[in-house]
Amino acid sequence: MPLSSLLSLVSGGRVPSRHNAIIATVVAMLVFLFRVLAEGRLPNDHYMHLVWAQRLLFGDIPGRDFVDPGMPLMYTLSAIVQHVWPGPFSETLLTSAMIAVAASLTFLVATALTGSRVVALAATALEVALWPRLYGYPKILVPALTLFLLRRYVRRPSLPGIWLLGISTGLTFLLRHDLGLFAFIGTSAALLTTGAGAHPRMRVWTSYALRTALTLFPYLLFVQIVEGLAENLREGYEFSKSDAHQLLLSPSALPWFERILPFGDAEAAIVIYYVAAALCIVPLARLVYRERRDDATVSVLVCTSVMLACYWVVILRHPLTARIADAGALIVISGGWMVVDLARGAVTAFTRRPWRTAIVTASVVCATVAVLFSAVTVGHLDERVEKSRIGDGLSKVEERVTALADAGTSWPWTWYWPSGDQPAVIEYLNECTAPTDRVLMTWSAPEFFFFSGRSFGAGHALFMPGSFATPADREKMIERLDGERVPIALINETERDAFALSFPELDALLRDRYATVATFTIRDGSSIAIAVRDRLRATRTYGPDGWPCGFDDEARSSEPRSRLQRATRSLATWRPQAQARLARSATLTFPQHQH
Repeated sequence: MPLSSLLSLVSGGRVPSRHNAIIATVVAMLVFLFRVLAEGRLPNDHYMHLVWAQRLLFGDIPGRDFVDPGMPLMYTLSAIVQHVWPGPFSETLLTSAMIAVAASLTFLVATALTGSRVVALAATALEVALWPRLYGYPKILVPALTLFLLRRYVRRPSLPGIWLLGISTGLTFLLRHDLGLFAFIGTSAALLTTGAGAHPRMRVWTSYALRTALTLFPYLLFVQIVEGLAENLREGYEFSKSDAHQLLLSPSALPWFERILPFGDAEAAIVIYYVAAALCIVPLARLVYRERRDDATVSVLVCTSVMLACYWVVILRHPLTARIADAGALIVISGGWMVVDLARGAVTAFTRRPWRTAIVTASVVCATVAVLFSAVTVGHLDERVEKSRIGDGLSKVEERVTALADAGTSWPWTWYWPSGDQPAVIEYLNECTAPTDRVLMTWSAPEFFFFSGRSFGAGHALFMPGSFATPADREKMIERLDGERVPIALINETERDAFALSFPELDALLRDRYATVATFTIRDGSSIAIAVRDRLRATRTYGPDGWPCGFDDEARSSEPRSRLQRATRSLATWRPQAQARLARSATLTFPQHQH
């Protein structure tokens, strides 16, 4: 094959933008359908966002009534969808659509960057094969949208273009504060390294930063009024503390250095992990040696490298097999450009340096094959295709969509329970408490709130030892409880010591004011106590074992005004009181319910 023909095959040729738009739309539709068909149950972590959305639907205000986790737009979108169409299936549709939009944007960016639809489609397919988790869609959507609008602006600078860039950065900040910050840093680096001089670059960046700030101003004003910006930042830091030990993976912690075979999920994730590390630097180094550098290409690659470096430090942490897909968009866009650029260089330099070119080409081919194989391995693509039933014909696909819709729309959505059987306590909570009641849980299992249709108490969907454990945070928990009706608490007795160490006043309140009426076991073997507020009068019973149900809170007015004071006083006296109550309580064990 002549070198010119080979070069044409690699480059793919320039294609009209309208054709790219049509292909991108088809890509989005196919990815959306595939994700919906192959997904099935949502993992329990997904329900964190849904219970925050649930609080909005109950009329609560972030920051005042519950801790704002730093992703207001994300759970607001979920709240809107749940208001229109309640259930996990509609959430699957929303998040699958976001993944599909990210895939179409990835295709458009990769096509523009490489000049090849073939490479762009392969890159997009690789992003899909990595199988990013549905609730992690902002990690894929944010970089794809940022790079798309950045390249569009740099190619044709305009006032609407810089407005779109600033607005998108503001919105990505609302999707997830950390991702918005990464997008701002990456875009700033790109705008400050391309252009016609130092002053125009600075002027452009100032215009971009101003529009980003204007987009965020209403939200920042709201936060300042409700709780204060400083407090919001502090709570964001507290919320992230539970993952702090996972940052900056050390080589000794990775299984790659202990074994290579058999090649499984962990090893596949390690290959992609180090490819991501290389892509933070290599594309920029490659640009240095290029004689001709297009501003749009430089800006995209600079932004990609900066954002990928942020992801590599913050996002790509344990468990790596689950998180490596979060950087999929950045990896495939940067990697696709590297493959095409090196292939073009190899074709043009083959006659002058055949051996050197052959070595470089072989290295690129090996690295590409390794990444492709690793993506298919870590994403379990074969299992996804089988699960989707795409190969069984259109009738089976329609049958699966109908089954998923029915299971995820009709409460109690039993089939969608993340793992094992749905505990009987779900229907008990829904039947025996009012929609405005809160439930307090001492461990992380947000699906209990969502499936029961009851929100979380004390302003926290999950209690993480070491996070929000300051005296001020603990006092705020008690103060929030003082304004809430929490007739039932679910207490993880197996992990109670750790909970009591971090939240002593709250644990004392539970021991002093709640009596255990039943216990059950979750998937990890932990024993969960169902505790009922002992000063609330049950108006009826539930089930064959007569659990208290339908609580009358008339006696609640006689409680001390400050629960914090009562909880603090009871720290020294809870043991004899709890033992006396437990002796009077009937304890029931559910028959093998799992979480």
